[in-house]
Amino acid sequence: MDETSWPEANAKAWLWVGLADDLTAPTIADNRGAGVARSILGTDETKVVISDRFPSYDRIEQHLYCWSHLCRDFQAMIDRRDEGSAIGSELLGASNRLFHRWHTYRDGAIAWSMVLGYTRPIR
Repeated sequence: MDETSWPEANAKAWLWVGLADDLTAPTIADNRGAGVARSILGTDETKVVISDRFPSYDRIEQHLYCWSHLCRDFQAMIDRRDEGSAIGSELLGASNRLFHRWHTYRDGAIAWSMVLGYTRPIR
């Protein structure tokens, strides 16, 4: 789920998009508030939402963070060139190793049990 600014009738609005395997739910709203997120998701508490860390998503119980946003944060930690840079470098390296194993599995080169074994130390 994500939202982005959207011009609507000479005013600023927000285009929200919720995706599922078999459904895309675009919504244009006049704000980025949590109420819009709730209206798209409905009341089913079992839904899993992947999004950035924008506060409108904070009350979603099954909330995962978008990995691309996390990688950008890791890179920003590195780019600051301060005491957090080494941690950012470790996190980005771990992310790269994790996804290397995932892609190897996805491409059929290794079994899922091997992915679990390789990634256990990363986790």
